This record gives sequence, C-alpha cells and structure tokens, in this order.
Amino acid sequence: MKKAILLLGLAALAACSRTSAPRGLDRLAFLRFDDLTGEPPFAWIADAAPGMLARQLSGTARTLALSPNTLSDAYLQHATRLVHGYFEMRAGKLHFEVQVEDAVRHKMLQTVAADGDVVAAMRIVATALQPGAAAFASASSDAIAAWAKGDYAAAVKLDPNFGPAWLKWSEQLAGSGNSPEALATAQRALAQDGLKSPSDRAQLQVLTANLQHDPTARLAGLHQLEQLLPADPEVHRSVANAEMQARHFPQAVAAYQAAVAADPSDSAFLNLLGYAQAFSGNMDQARKAFEEYGRMPDQGVNALDSLGEALFMNGNFKDAEQSFLQAHAKNPAFLGGETVWKAAHARWLAGDLPGADGLAKQFFDQRAQMHDSLLDWHRANWLYETGRREEAVAVLTNAAPLPGDLGHKQLAVWADPESVPKNLAELKRLYETTAPSDDGIVRTFYAAALLQAGQREEARKLVALWPLPKSQDALQALMYPAFQQVRKAAGPH
Repeated sequence: MKKAILLLGLAALAACSRTSAPRGLDRLAFLRFDDLTGEPPFAWIADAAPGMLARQLSGTARTLALSPNTLSDAYLQHATRLVHGYFEMRAGKLHFEVQVEDAVRHKMLQTVAADGDVVAAMRIVATALQPGAAAFASASSDAIAAWAKGDYAAAVKLDPNFGPAWLKWSEQLAGSGNSPEALATAQRALAQDGLKSPSDRAQLQVLTANLQHDPTARLAGLHQLEQLLPADPEVHRSVANAEMQARHFPQAVAAYQAAVAADPSDSAFLNLLGYAQAFSGNMDQARKAFEEYGRMPDQGVNALDSLGEALFMNGNFKDAEQSFLQAHAKNPAFLGGETVWKAAHARWLAGDLPGADGLAKQFFDQRAQMHDSLLDWHRANWLYETGRREEAVAVLTNAAPLPGDLGHKQLAVWADPESVPKNLAELKRLYETTAPSDDGIVRTFYAAALLQAGQREEARKLVALWPLPKSQDALQALMYPAFQQVRKAAGPH
C-alpha cells in the first residue's frame, strides 16, 4: 500500500500552509523511499533519492541532514522532521511524492511532487524544501546508480568529478584497513580539478591527512568543512577536538561554542567547553559552562566532578576538594569513589596531609567494600607519592599477590631510577598524541626532560597546569614528586 494512503489526510494537508520549522537546529531525517514501480532497474532509487536530498540540504544554515537506516534510528538521532516518500511510474515517467512530517507532533508539514529523471526530480524537491539547497554533485544518472549500488569504481569512471563516490570509496578502503589504497584513491580524487562538491573535497582532505598522520593538514581540512557545514555540530566537535589535541585552547573554546550553538541539546558539548575554558585559564567562564551542564538531565554529578578537575588543574585545591566531595555526596558510587581519591589529592596539595589521609582512607574503605583486587596497590601508591616511601614498599612487599604481578612490577619501578621515561623525542611524541585531560604523567616527565636539556622556559610552560591524579598507573606515585621538582626548578607561574 502506498505510504500516502497510510498517512491520513495527506492530500488535504499538502494544500495547507506549511507550519513553522522547529526552533533551534532543524534535524531532517531522510528515510528510504518506497519503490512502487515493481521494476528491478529502478530499485536503487529507493536509497539514492533520499541520499541525494540529504546531501543537497546538508550545507544550509540551521539544518542538519540525517540519513538513518530506520525510523527508530531517526528518533534516536533526535530528528525534528521526517522526510519520506515513494516513487512509481506514471504515463511512462517516474513520479515522486515526498512528504515532510513533524517528528514530534506527527503532523504533515509539506508535500512535494516531481516527475522525470531522479536528478532533476530531486533538485525540484530539494529546492522546494529549502530554497538555498545546493545542487547535487553529479548530472549523470548512471553514475548515481553505480554510487547507490556501492560500485564506486564504476561511478567515478562514468563521472570522474563525482565527489560522493570518491569519498565513499576512499572511506570504504580505509575502513577495511587498506590504508595505502585508500590514500591513493583519495589523492586521485583530489587531483580532479572539477571535483564536486566542496564538502566532499574537504572531507577527502581530512581523510588524506588522517592517513598521512598530518594533524596540521587535518585541522585545515576540518576548518574548511566547518565553513561548508555550519549547522553540523559534529563537524564543530571534530574541529574542537583537533584544536584541543593541538593545545590551541582558545580556538577549541570557539569551536565548542559553535557546537553548543548548533545543538544546545547535546550536553557533552557544554562539558567539553568547560574543560577548554579551564585549559585556557578562564575559570569564571568554565564554571558557568559546568553549571549550565549540571542543569542538563542526569548530569549534575558529572558536572561537579568536571568542575573539580578544572579547579584542580588551575591550582584551586580548596574549591576543587569541595566540588569533588559534593559530587561524591550526590552519588557515592560515581566512578567507584574516585571523586574522594581526587579530593584527597586536593587536600594534600593544599598542605593538609592528615586531612588528606582521612579522605584517602574513605576511598580505601569504599574500594574494600567493592572487593577491589588492587586495594593494596592503591594504598602503597598513596604512601609513596606523599613521601612515605619505606611504608609504601612495606605494604607491597607484604601484600598478597596482585593481578598481573603488579606488586613486583611496581616495586621494580620504584627501585630503578632509569624506569622513569627520559627520552626527549619519545616524550614529545607521546605528549603531542595524548589528550590534554590525560597527559599528566607524560607531560610531567616531558617537562623534566626539557629541564634536563636546558630548555627551562619550555619546561615551565608545561607545568603551568597541575596534572590530575590517576588511580591506575605504575608511574602515578612518581608523578607529583617529579612535577613539584620541575615546577620549583623552572620558576614561578
């Protein structure tokens, strides 16, 4: 049965005026069309037609084009409008009926009909849905048919400038692990002077940069893609993540702000924005971001933990402890009690070791109730990093065997000064490829190596922010003593 018959009052609704689009980001889900032709040669159109529409509307302001596999997927992707339809043969020509439905109210908003070749028909539909829609990348129905069937080699042979096929082909090769062939294919695509469209070229540039391990070129491609797809929050997220990885924190702030503006409903963007602002040293703005994040559903505890980490990194240990303990009070099971572990470190670094021991004991007691097999290791690490090294060694020496022989491995690390990483080039590589939120250990020893090499100013920059405590790393107990030594030797901040 035709979908038009199943949707009540379709013909009448088509004559009505269109309702206003949902506020904020308009997430259009383009669903598979129903094929009513009964003719196998046209079967490819069912997927190709909505795919073409999605691509034509993907660069328009405030519109995010989604291509879910099912209706359920559309709702999981928070679609605000559903675009579906069917096609059939009428008087020897293809006839398309496309409907736009409000995904929340389940009311029809618009119907568009078009006849003839799929390229021309979808151009009519796209323009009716959004007057600013871009043209599709190819004028060749045969190339589009090959693309829709997954025969990308045939598609680009028929139309060498067909960007969507080049992109899919390159991505398919990369996804299968054939990086050399994926790189060669992407480079062949980029060599086409008339490659369509600009967004495909930008995505191919990003893919090429990934395959060549070139973060600078990747970031340049992402910035270009950001300009071409201003409504896509995931593009902004990718830009922001790349800027964060490059330690370009003000630029990361701007990108996360763009992501929040594009999709205010995604709470993760606010959390990441807060961290970017904290890395920039702007704690007032970071606090505002975390507070707003905490008002989002089910994010109150994580927001307090995130705020605590931001305060900790910026050396505000007293307020950091308070935020960690507030998070723990709201949900003692959160992160297995690690909020108390971080609060203990904040109290210790603020100068109160007895009080810190009390908080550490609270963490150990909770881990004992959880039957944590690494409990003795946690205790020993706490003693070692806070200066009680003989006691730490005694705890591990007398402990029951730990998983993976961790006790003996940890004792070996403590006993051998050469176990500390010192290779400057390797530490630089690790630092540049480790996320800033997780770089405490490598950043500390990289700074120590720089100081040893006489690069005092570079070392000083690396210890401006305090590293976060990690509960499970063999070098954890060595990190804070080394960090404090470098910080003292490198000079004031």
